[in-house]
Amino acid sequence: MVNRLIVNNVSAGYGAVRILHGVSVSINEGEIVVLLGTNGNGKSTLMKCIMGMVQPDSGEIYLESDGKRIDLTDKPSEEIVNLGISLIPEGRRLFPGLTVRENLVAGAYRKDARKQLEENLRFSYETFPILEERKNQLAGTLSGGEQQMLAVVRGLMSNPKILLVDEPSLGLAPIFVSHVIHKIKELKEQFRLTVLMTEQNFNKAIQIADRGYIIVEGKIKFEGKNTKELSEHELVKKFYLGV
Repeated sequence: MVNRLIVNNVSAGYGAVRILHGVSVSINEGEIVVLLGTNGNGKSTLMKCIMGMVQPDSGEIYLESDGKRIDLTDKPSEEIVNLGISLIPEGRRLFPGLTVRENLVAGAYRKDARKQLEENLRFSYETFPILEERKNQLAGTLSGGEQQMLAVVRGLMSNPKILLVDEPSLGLAPIFVSHVIHKIKELKEQFRLTVLMTEQNFNKAIQIADRGYIIVEGKIKFEGKNTKELSEHELVKKFYLGV
């Protein structure tokens, strides 16, 4: 059983460009934690560090599981996925030349997930029935909202325990934003997931989050122990509420 995901004092970047500066966050089992920040403040970079896609310059990332500490800092992405962590990336990152079904099957490359492939496909179609109607349609021809639905359930095809969701509302029409955001909460409860979600849409994010962080210029500027604390913080009022 996964108890906590810990990011401790992580700094990272791309080449000579530093993006994260000593970032520390923790996600406890069963929580939805939101990482708030406008574009360019390091939210996606942090997600990529957790998934082994970007190597931190310093700091540590680890799981606390069944009383054991599992270091993720130097692990390749496939090992991290096998530990039960899945990423729904910013911009969806689907395979546009593959069908809806083929994209879902591609998400089930984890050995344990392949055993439940058909069951997970059925669940995906039940979660978003429009995807069953479109299962033989190329993913690149779906609407933006349909592509985000596909990205969400593709992330679940690997049977994760920890789900990283990067900007789920990005580029979506308002009618799809609420649907996708609230479906993430439903899935979290149904599968007892632990969720770290980055988001710019503050008003939607706090509808499902338990607590959260505000990141500015690659540094954690505030940790809210609940959504009320987040709502009342001056940075949220400045950047999200227009106060």
